[in-house]
This record gives sequence, C-alpha cells and structure tokens, in this order.
Amino acid sequence: MDFIDLKSQYAALKTSVNERMQRVLEHGQYIMGPEVKELELALAQRV
Repeated sequence: MDFIDLKSQYAALKTSVNERMQRVLEHGQYIMGPEVKELELALAQRV
C-alpha cells in the first residue's frame, strides 16, 4: 500500500507540469524565474 499515490497525482497535473517545465527550459531561468514568483504567490495565499 502506497502512503502517497504520486503517480495518480502526477497524471492529474501532467499537462500543466510539462508545459511549465518546457517554459523553464526555453527561457533558461532555473533560479528565481517567473514560475518561482508564481509559485510563491500561490503558496502565500494558502498560508
């Protein structure tokens, strides 16, 4: 029995994750890029 089913979680988010990864690879800002800013804002709303 898996504690967390990461496979099904990834399947639900696969398209979004792959699109965002492609954007990061294209612009090359691996640290503090626009996706990091977006993540920080989303996390701040949950806290």
